[in-house]
Amino acid sequence: MTCSLNPEDARGVYLKTFGCQMNELDSAKMLSLLVAHGYRRVDDPRQASLIVINTCSVREKAAQKARSELGRLARFKRHRPELVIAYVGCVAQHEGGAALAREAGCDIVLGTGDLDQLPQLVQRVKRHGSRLALTDGLGRDPFAHVLHEPTGPSAFVAVMRGCDNYCSYCVVPFVRGPEVSRPRPQILEEVRHLVRGNAREIVLLGQNVNSYGKGLYSRLRFADLLRSVAAVPGVERVRFVTSHPKDLDSALIRAMAQVPQVCEAIHLPVQSGSDRVLRRMNRGYSTQRYEELIAELRESLPEVVLTSDLIVGFPGETDEDFERTCELIERVRFADFFSFIYSPRAPARAAKWEDDVPEPVKLQRLQRLHKLQRPITMDHHRALIGHRVEVLVSGTSKLDPAHLKGRTRGGQIVNFVPQEARVGELVNVLVCAAHANSLSGKQC
Repeated sequence: MTCSLNPEDARGVYLKTFGCQMNELDSAKMLSLLVAHGYRRVDDPRQASLIVINTCSVREKAAQKARSELGRLARFKRHRPELVIAYVGCVAQHEGGAALAREAGCDIVLGTGDLDQLPQLVQRVKRHGSRLALTDGLGRDPFAHVLHEPTGPSAFVAVMRGCDNYCSYCVVPFVRGPEVSRPRPQILEEVRHLVRGNAREIVLLGQNVNSYGKGLYSRLRFADLLRSVAAVPGVERVRFVTSHPKDLDSALIRAMAQVPQVCEAIHLPVQSGSDRVLRRMNRGYSTQRYEELIAELRESLPEVVLTSDLIVGFPGETDEDFERTCELIERVRFADFFSFIYSPRAPARAAKWEDDVPEPVKLQRLQRLHKLQRPITMDHHRALIGHRVEVLVSGTSKLDPAHLKGRTRGGQIVNFVPQEARVGELVNVLVCAAHANSLSGKQC
């Protein structure tokens, strides 16, 4: 495909993001830096002078998608040699210069701790025609003092980066570095900035948010930070992801129950219902401890919406281990969960083990989890029919342009018939119907 670039698009940047909310936030902050250097975002890569691919390496499928996108977009350079392509984030951190050697169309490889260097490196490439790989900043927070504008009523704020847990299947400590917590004044400054930009909901991010405070001169617990963020004038809702069960404590549960702005929702990855598998995963808790935490949460917050992550086909997972996971699902009755087929992720420790669960078995187990969970999710949704729920309006419904959509405090999607609601407002909605992935209702 021939690409033509209009003069007015000579500073256009096309940014493609894979992976988690932290990657989305990193992309937003990179864009803020590029805008400060005269760039503007474009939705069509053919109209860009700079293409940025922000990668995820947590699962092989996401990494493959990023590599495929890099190859596809690099073909533009056959017609546009002046085009600069940057391959950044977790996969870039892991691959380093190997990505430059593999992809002739790639100009910049930038690791997770060096993302703030992107504007300067683009200028070097344009001036000197060099190709660069920079992955030296692992463990550094590249955006400690970079503010970004909210793109809607909900905004992300990173409170810490990295991970010290070294779960045997996970590459996050290797591509994000050790845990680094941001000072509370810095976080609150960013929250106030986002509220001035009309954000109503703040989502606190970290690879392990409830271990927040490590390494700070004045040791704060995550519960303390949660209370401080909720106290910022204009903050209507506070959410957070992701929590590790071994670090969830009673102080955080109390804060969730006592602070009105904190939503009654928690994402608490369990990964497996088998204690044997959890030990091999190096998760640091048992299923009994996990269920004790759930009981404490539900006692303090009867309306809490609990979601989770599950991995099937971990090395050595037997039929009996998998049955323990199914039994856990039936006992805990998650509102929903994300489930994944295990794939080896070097240099994580489990990548050295025999991947001994056949792919057809992994797929069968994944399908069984989905079949098991679907009616449970529907039960959660049906229980809300006839109830009034608070919804933060985020936009127009994809199902009907005459309707609006938003999320409940529990995080469920609601499509509803509006009266005088606008994006960014908190409205009450009467739930009239339940669906597999959403609710529908009318403003009341």
